[in-house]
Amino acid sequence: IEAGAFDDSDNHALAPFGIFNDMLYVGTHNFVDGMEIWRSATGDAGDWMRVVTGGNGDVDAYLTTGFTEFQDAFYAAVENMTDGAEIWRTEDGLEWTRVSTGGFSDSNNTQTGGFAIFEGELYVGTLNVVTGAQLFRSADGVVWERVVEDGFGDINNFKIEMVFSYGGKLYVGADNNITGIEI
Repeated sequence: IEAGAFDDSDNHALAPFGIFNDMLYVGTHNFVDGMEIWRSATGDAGDWMRVVTGGNGDVDAYLTTGFTEFQDAFYAAVENMTDGAEIWRTEDGLEWTRVSTGGFSDSNNTQTGGFAIFEGELYVGTLNVVTGAQLFRSADGVVWERVVEDGFGDINNFKIEMVFSYGGKLYVGADNNITGIEI
């Protein structure tokens, strides 16, 4: 439907999609210029508007791994290999602010693994090749608490790739190149 890498040939992938205030959002993967976020009311060609460019002022912010609506705001989980993972928030879909930077106080947390809402709190996982994957939660989207800090006791569980709430339980999927993935 929309061709030409959203006007930037360095946009190599799109991930993920999200919905907020009846608008469809998508993030780009861009190592050169920093990620972008686009939105559309219809999803049709020609109806996309860029709302974030150049990694929102930091070209090292190169990829969004998750979008979610939480407490009347819209959140993006952002990977930043230089400064550490970030969480961004918007209340209008146009102005995005960083509510968490620096990999949740550990710059080794460089990548994010999507979002889940569980028992009224927002959860996100990270990649950490030094200590093992970490999992964070927040009751307000701004103050984050670490609930898993060492790959569930196995440093080879280096990234929590997905977080999902189902049937009254919180599920996470951990990347592990040694013994295989874990849930």
